[in-house]
Amino acid sequence: MEKDWSPQAFQDELARLPQVDAMVSLVRQVCDKLLASRRRDVAAVAAPLVQQATIHRLEHQTTLGDALAALERGPQGRREQVLLGALLARAVAGAPPAGVEAEDKMASELLWLAAHGGIDAFPSLDVALGARAAGLWGALCDLLRRIDRGREASLDRADAAVGALALRSAGSPEAQAAARKLADEVEDPALAELLRGGAGGKAEQEAMTLAGELQPAPRSPWLVALTALTGWMLLEGVARLVARAALQRRQPAVLELNSEGLRLRARTEMLGKVLREVEHVVPIDGLSVASREVRFPRLVLYAGLLALALGSYLGASLLGDGIKAASPSLLGQGALLLALGIAIELGTAALFPGARGRCRVILIPKKGRSLCLGDVDAAAAQRALASLPRHP
Repeated sequence: MEKDWSPQAFQDELARLPQVDAMVSLVRQVCDKLLASRRRDVAAVAAPLVQQATIHRLEHQTTLGDALAALERGPQGRREQVLLGALLARAVAGAPPAGVEAEDKMASELLWLAAHGGIDAFPSLDVALGARAAGLWGALCDLLRRIDRGREASLDRADAAVGALALRSAGSPEAQAAARKLADEVEDPALAELLRGGAGGKAEQEAMTLAGELQPAPRSPWLVALTALTGWMLLEGVARLVARAALQRRQPAVLELNSEGLRLRARTEMLGKVLREVEHVVPIDGLSVASREVRFPRLVLYAGLLALALGSYLGASLLGDGIKAASPSLLGQGALLLALGIAIELGTAALFPGARGRCRVILIPKKGRSLCLGDVDAAAAQRALASLPRHP
């Protein structure tokens, strides 16, 4: 059975090592010496450090490779490069760069190590750092832009190719969106092709990628009205706002569409940590509906419900003032809470995304639950959905 090479699999394997912290520290020391001397011989630099370290050899053998042996003789093959890189990514996560200058320096160091030292931390950045990896992907983009324009003396065109592949292969929606944007800015056509993920733009023609955030599928109008009238809409809205603001809960996702179907990859992050990763694959003949919402979806419905709630509040208030009874006042308070819930839903689902030119893409397979990718660029969504083949 073929082993799982995913970044999460490498991190899971390393987490089981009894002395993983000692190994992470050792890899960090080796990388620091490689960077200081700009030497490419990992084995020569690592030898004295391994002798000084008190690490039990048998405890660092994983099903994906022997990390200590790879460090002693130098990484051989892509698997060992990524294995050592996963340890380096854990070191970076332990002391993440703070500020733009620190991120720029770290991105340059990681690129040199991946291109010349055979220690590639880029595949593991998203899993190890979570949301904090976005700053490093942005710094890598800036670095590639400088190399392309001849403003980076320490790195060359070959290094830029390694960085472009790392950026384009990242699982982060932010990194993939940045790669597509950078592809339109660089002057080197070969670098642009790597950033787009194929030669001559072929991959871009065959497959289109949308970056956004996984969201619950929109409810039917009658269910929207029911959740609003029962107060459930308010509870949901407040819970989402608290989770996003206080717990930094995010669900970044990437949707890939081509002539054969679509693949939606998403992960759940909280407090900068990746909690879960999911993937949904739907073949083209198994897709019932693929559409994007209009700029301000269900605006009339939400506005009508909001008008009903505010009208009930004002009416109940006037009635309470007239007859000096308690029940109309309670009715008015309930109507005000109803209006608050509808206002939150109206803002988060329609007004704010629409004003920024964002939309939701709705995917309804013939079997299984519906999928929704929110906060997607509306123009990009229109182009991607138009590229799907039409079936009677």
